[in-house]
Amino acid sequence: NYNPDYPLIRDRLAKANVIDKGITVLNMYDYLSGDTKETHMLANPKLISIAEAGYTVEKIGNKSSYRYFDNGLLIKSKSFDPISGKLKSIDYFNSQLNKTAREEYDYQGIKRRVTYFDHVVGQKKQELYFDEAGRCYLTKWFTLGDKTSSLEKIYWFDENKRLKQMFAND
Repeated sequence: NYNPDYPLIRDRLAKANVIDKGITVLNMYDYLSGDTKETHMLANPKLISIAEAGYTVEKIGNKSSYRYFDNGLLIKSKSFDPISGKLKSIDYFNSQLNKTAREEYDYQGIKRRVTYFDHVVGQKKQELYFDEAGRCYLTKWFTLGDKTSSLEKIYWFDENKRLKQMFAND
């Protein structure tokens, strides 16, 4: 399954002596991105400020989430990890308050996945996966269903952004 924080999880397991420090953990998404080496956590990951120039910011209840308004119009919301304060995701909205996209960030502050939503029913239509350099290496298309969307196609791109292979499912 997809989880942008596998390096963090692996480091925690190794520090707790649950797994041997010499064990390599490589998930399918790392393999598809072309990153076959094990990633370790950076000592100083990117910190994102809650405040943002040009926006009025509102905290959402007792969550670690905030709404961002531009001249009264909701533009986006940001969610932060409640313990570390690191940015987890940004949701974008249109003028009808429909969520149009979600950007997800790993523990180091690197954008790893963007999901685009159908503006009428709110189901996901497309997911793009990014490597550490910001290159999209995988795109998933979804077909809208009654209550959820189902996977239609997967496109895998090489390091030169050319189509490498197309799959019908995971």
